[in-house]
Amino acid sequence: ILLSILAILYHFVHDGSSWIVGKIGQNSPKFAASSGTWQLFVLLADIILITLVSLGVSRLYGGPGEYLAAVISDMIVGVNIAGYQISLLSIFIGFAIFMLVIALTNSLKQFLGNNVLPRTPLDRSAQDSLRQTVGYVGYIIAFLLALSYSGINLSSFALIASALTVGIGFGLQNIVNNFVSGLILLAERPIKVGDWIVAGNYEGYVQKVNVRATEITTFDRSSVIIPNAELISQPVVNWFYKSKQGRVIVNIGVAYDSDPEQVRDLLLQVAHNHPLVQPLPQPSVFFVDFAESSLNFSLRCFILDYSNSLGVASDLRFEINKLFAQHKIKIPYPQRDLYVHQMADRVHRPSSSG
Repeated sequence: ILLSILAILYHFVHDGSSWIVGKIGQNSPKFAASSGTWQLFVLLADIILITLVSLGVSRLYGGPGEYLAAVISDMIVGVNIAGYQISLLSIFIGFAIFMLVIALTNSLKQFLGNNVLPRTPLDRSAQDSLRQTVGYVGYIIAFLLALSYSGINLSSFALIASALTVGIGFGLQNIVNNFVSGLILLAERPIKVGDWIVAGNYEGYVQKVNVRATEITTFDRSSVIIPNAELISQPVVNWFYKSKQGRVIVNIGVAYDSDPEQVRDLLLQVAHNHPLVQPLPQPSVFFVDFAESSLNFSLRCFILDYSNSLGVASDLRFEINKLFAQHKIKIPYPQRDLYVHQMADRVHRPSSSG
């Protein structure tokens, strides 16, 4: 009977915890079935089950009843160590509550992200920030509940934590700095998911804003992890901060024998004919400079989505080159004039001596 109960409890604990861990692992890979956290949970459960059944079998075969009762009492009630009531059962319950709250938190995040937030007027970045905030609050609650049910006095834990704050602050100041910077980014949202940013030598789209670091994807499809402290303390260019509208600039030089007014009209014609160029603000052409080999012009126009700026600029250059060829307007290359002066022969031959 005891072995049957052990088998039933074993499958119940393993199957039930596998279902919980499967739910957690969908959003948190570190809690997946192959993680160390899951292995520790299974080990604790197996130790408790095997110990209980071993004590029961020993009692059936004449084991000391008072000793077994004391051992079972210590496992259930716990042992008082330095004012803390510690037991394997309380640790197991605290760990199970931690994993259960984490599972509920991840399910709530998934429910908000799939069913609730898409129906609200919030944009994608605000929805992501709200989901991240709910997740962090859930993790904190799970940690506190696990400590409480494990028999640890939170007031004493607070005193110990306050005493270690200074040392931890010096040792983990970079992590704390990035953590606080991440909270600022989530609250103020100067950088949002989907923004096109330029941070230092890196440029790309923001994929995820975490508490410690922000992930961006470059145009080469490589992922770059940037610490949040750098995004707070250093200048960052955000092309999509207020709107996606941006300006496209195409610089070009023509030969000196070209008609500047004709060049201006052709450039404006190219800009007005492109479907992505906005009529307002109107495209403009500036006569920039008299260069060494060319007359320099600058075509400037606006588009609604700046992520198309490279493609629009390329289309404009193709059309300009085609239109200039039709009107025989040359785009010169650098030229140098070389003048050769013939000088009189002033070579004096030495006179011969007799």
